[in-house]
Amino acid sequence: MRIANRVNVCVIAAAFVAVVAVPVGAVIYTVSADGLGDFSTIQAALDIVVGGDIIELTDETFTGDGNRDIVVPSVSVTIRSQGGDPAACIIDCEGSARAEHRGFHFTTTGSETARLQDIGIINGYVTTDGGGGIWVQGADPDLVNCIVAQCTAVGGVRYGGGLYVSNMGSPWVQDCTFTGNTGDYGGGVAVSGGGGFYERCTIIDNEATGIAGGLYTSSVGTMEFSDCAIVSNVALRAGGVRLSGYQPLLTDCDISRNEATTNYAGGLWLQAGSAVGCTIVDNATAQDGGNVYCSAGTGTLTNCIIAFSESGEGVYATEGYLPTMSCCDVYGNAGGGYGGSLTDQTGLDGNIAENPQLCGLDIADYRLFDTSPCLPGGNDCSVQLGAYGQGCDSPVEKMSWGRVKSMWR
Repeated sequence: MRIANRVNVCVIAAAFVAVVAVPVGAVIYTVSADGLGDFSTIQAALDIVVGGDIIELTDETFTGDGNRDIVVPSVSVTIRSQGGDPAACIIDCEGSARAEHRGFHFTTTGSETARLQDIGIINGYVTTDGGGGIWVQGADPDLVNCIVAQCTAVGGVRYGGGLYVSNMGSPWVQDCTFTGNTGDYGGGVAVSGGGGFYERCTIIDNEATGIAGGLYTSSVGTMEFSDCAIVSNVALRAGGVRLSGYQPLLTDCDISRNEATTNYAGGLWLQAGSAVGCTIVDNATAQDGGNVYCSAGTGTLTNCIIAFSESGEGVYATEGYLPTMSCCDVYGNAGGGYGGSLTDQTGLDGNIAENPQLCGLDIADYRLFDTSPCLPGGNDCSVQLGAYGQGCDSPVEKMSWGRVKSMWR
């Protein structure tokens, strides 16, 4: 698996401390790993608290019954770490094929919104349902600044090694990292039968035994991933993302360095919905669409950079399932710009085929030189293409004294 140099997991794991006001009348309970806090376990606290209360976990590793397979009802309770660092406050599920355990299960009970914040979850393992780390089943929790790592959901068709959203669940997920997870469908995250909003999340180094190493979607409600990085994931089909369902949306996302070892898109398998302002580069596939593959549905590509696939075409489509494309730059792909039933779109609806001038493809720096045609002033659409703006200036050409003199002759 190819690692995205731009993303340093240690940096990602560093604390993003969200300042949250304590509601008037709220009670803060402390739970420690040794069981000597206000409650002996996290589950014991959740069985007692009421809406508005806060459960604070000490900065240590929690294990054992009551500190895993945690069922969170839809009550407006906050579960958070004391220090605000998800790398310091960890739920170790200690799951395996012989002893299945996940981290958290958010259920449909009630109508209020629970919040999970600044917590790490590792070593979940399930072979039924899905969500080795977290399962959101019909609930609408807030998940903020969490890390889900080394969790597994396998067994034929199991969803979401890290996170599984189902049964009309619609979470708000912000600044979370999903890394090193494995699932049948959606190694990192799977949204199947649900929706939700996902902002500034990182889905990196996950693996799927079937489809979508990073993100699998078959949404039934409003769903948007924005400003997310889906990088260095691997699967048999759709290394990065499989996008399907009810009008799913990717905006300003980085989909790069993913790999499909069999077929159907190294980067994005587009069956429905839209990718807007995304950078889809440096992905690879054994067959059909190094960066984007379209089949069994239709979708839209707008204001995207689709470039430099390691293998396969930039955009490949099967007959009858042609994407709608506008203001995209398709350039430098190993198998050519377009393939299958999709003819060359260059010059149509603002689509171009020009070097996007990335600051550093070899170091996964996908920002743009100041002379890039993907900046608003460089294309006829007058918009930014891709997820990143200007990040570097064109180098100043060095001149010899002889050349300077020659200019005055």
